[in-house]
Amino acid sequence: MIRQKEEAKKEKLSEMKTDGMRALAYSVNDAEEQAWTVIYMLEEGRIRQVLTEQTDAPRVGDIWLARVVQISKAISASFVETEGGRFFLPGIHKVGTILPVMVETLAYREKLAKATTKLAVSGDCMVMSAGQSGIRYSQKLTAEQKKRLREICDTPEVKDVLQEQSVGILFRTKAGETGEEELMTEVRSLAAQFKKICERANREVSCTRLHSCGSVIAQSIQKMAENGGVWITESVELYEKAMTEAGRIGAGTSVVRLYEDRNITVAALYGLQAKIKRICAERVWLDCGAELVITEAEAMCVIDVNSAKTRAGKEREETFLKLNLEAAREIMYQIPARNISGTILIDFINMDDEKSETILLSEMRSLAKGIYPPVKVVDITKLGIMETTRQRLEGSLKEKKDLLDKTILL
Repeated sequence: MIRQKEEAKKEKLSEMKTDGMRALAYSVNDAEEQAWTVIYMLEEGRIRQVLTEQTDAPRVGDIWLARVVQISKAISASFVETEGGRFFLPGIHKVGTILPVMVETLAYREKLAKATTKLAVSGDCMVMSAGQSGIRYSQKLTAEQKKRLREICDTPEVKDVLQEQSVGILFRTKAGETGEEELMTEVRSLAAQFKKICERANREVSCTRLHSCGSVIAQSIQKMAENGGVWITESVELYEKAMTEAGRIGAGTSVVRLYEDRNITVAALYGLQAKIKRICAERVWLDCGAELVITEAEAMCVIDVNSAKTRAGKEREETFLKLNLEAAREIMYQIPARNISGTILIDFINMDDEKSETILLSEMRSLAKGIYPPVKVVDITKLGIMETTRQRLEGSLKEKKDLLDKTILL
């Protein structure tokens, strides 16, 4: 009997330790004793993303009823207050005005969280937004897929929805492989959410939350369900929340696991301490022998590509292009994994041939597709520095290192 239990335990650990997608969820308190949820998204043994969220705090995408409390004509902006805090809102609005706003970015150091009056609600296959009429498409959708989606939008029902709600639709990549009936169901669902938000905005008097986008728990469970992954936590409280969220979003509760083995922690099982150390390290070694030096400042990030241990030999240009292409792939992993944003300057190894620079620029733009928030690859300057930018929605992992360290001490 004991042997059977040991075998079952080994089988369970083996299943959970495979290189498929895994979400490891923790609940920790920061230095001010504020509760946070921290979720590590692992794929093929590497940290692909770290989701963090302060409990009950505003989230990007939330829609609140806000009251204008102050204006600044000098910067053409208003400041609004909600039950979730104060927000910076572009544009002048009369003090005392109550209006619905959507959270665009979270607070950062001395900067207030930013809101917008352009409301949007998101589904699996599309984003429905007010103030942006018409149909838009993900860059990854093919011409044939766009044509099919355009035909669906030409139906009377969709036209009526867009006109009645005064909204537009942005189709996500997933929409290309989704059936018409499923897409129509989502259109109706998002339209109903918009209608409910508008009705509540006209009825409510207090500055409450009108619409909540998915929590990081819901987002991570959805990701696991779509990719055959497993969502794991050692916290009973988080497990119960996850089971509720899984049922609410229809992802199925089978992906959610409560880890109860007291002989070895989840952090130890997955080598989380070493993974955190690597993803926060300033230097990153590549398989080819080159290295990246990643330096994050308040307003920008500088990434230096060094040939390090690599010897160019006779085929100097070819070798350096090969190193730069491998560095490009690693950089486009590191940027979303570390959640680096703002201005990102990349100093690749200098190459003499303009054709090599063109190949590198094209590869970077190709790798940038699918990253959210998007990475915009601008150009290569005369000094050989590649300019890229990425919208800031929340802090980088470097700024959240204390939270990450607490997860491996639980």
